[in-house]
Amino acid sequence: MLLKARICKRAYEAPLTAMSEAVDYVALLTAVPSVLVVGDESFEFSLGLAEAAAARGKSAGRWLCATAYEAAPVDAAAATRAAELGCLGAVVRQGVDATRLEGMHLCEPSIQVDWIPPPAFGAVVFNFPYVVVEGRRPRVDDNRELLVKFFASARRVLRPGGLVVVALARGQGGTPADATAGTRRDAYQNSWRILDAAARADLVLAAAGPPQFPGNYAPAGYRRRGADRRIADSYVKLSVAHVFRPEGSCMPRHAVEFAHDLSFWLPAAAAVDEAFAACPAMAPADGIDDAFAACAAAAAAAAGVGLLAATRTDAYACPTTGRHARTYRAVIASGRRACSKHRSSVVALEITRCAHEGLRFVPRSYANEGGGPDD
Repeated sequence: MLLKARICKRAYEAPLTAMSEAVDYVALLTAVPSVLVVGDESFEFSLGLAEAAAARGKSAGRWLCATAYEAAPVDAAAATRAAELGCLGAVVRQGVDATRLEGMHLCEPSIQVDWIPPPAFGAVVFNFPYVVVEGRRPRVDDNRELLVKFFASARRVLRPGGLVVVALARGQGGTPADATAGTRRDAYQNSWRILDAAARADLVLAAAGPPQFPGNYAPAGYRRRGADRRIADSYVKLSVAHVFRPEGSCMPRHAVEFAHDLSFWLPAAAAVDEAFAACPAMAPADGIDDAFAACAAAAAAAAGVGLLAATRTDAYACPTTGRHARTYRAVIASGRRACSKHRSSVVALEITRCAHEGLRFVPRSYANEGGGPDD
């Protein structure tokens, strides 16, 4: 069975609105039993979090594990902060790869404390992730791949019902929370596509908004390796914190829509009547289009994703054979389960199978017809 589907990703179908409510890191993280912070090169964020939590009566002991990718402190200030974190009871580890968190236990603690971090955490935090590629400037695809690998690794060290928090500069994530007056409608396609990366790890967006960082932590911007040039401070100050939770634990926010164009040859009228007689639930009075919509809705519901639309977009009659064809657009998004590009394609194929078996529709193969309207 061959199928030609055109996929378009949309995150800005609704009018652009102001950013969502601020994400309070301290309130969010002190409510979970343990926190893993990754990629904290300077340990400024981790120390600010530990101190803010202590002010609320929450000890960093047996709660906070702060890590950095670098094998050793980047400077004296980072070493001092690591020592202060140890005094507060937090575990500090260097040389931790955010995309391979399962092996974190192999890294020796930089500061010895009487606590071994658990194999799974209540929260994993990664602020302003960024890929460094030797010999060239990183591309957007490099950072998309970083997010995919990070979410996959974080999911494996996350407790049931835990959360993953990622802060990005505005515009990088590609959600409506990035919206400004000048945001283009294709912003998601040009972004790091954080929603798709998280969905591939079965995570959905629970909240997004400007971050309220702990203490005096104020990120200055990204620095290119080997140089001290920085992106303008405003680029990072206008940042967005994204809070993800496992699918099924909350309703997704700003779900990306994946639109698949599915084209079928219709069976003869007698075959349609026979199919409706065999499946009365798929034979509403409005006819074939509603029957397809019901079939698509059943397939999406079985997969646990949302079907936002299943509408006819084109009709075609072959002048040679007289056969009739119709093209439908199925718009799929996260529902009870997270919906990535790959999962949406699987659901689209399932809709095609259900239409073929239940309604006797025949998927069109333009390769065998010498081209078609979508070629």
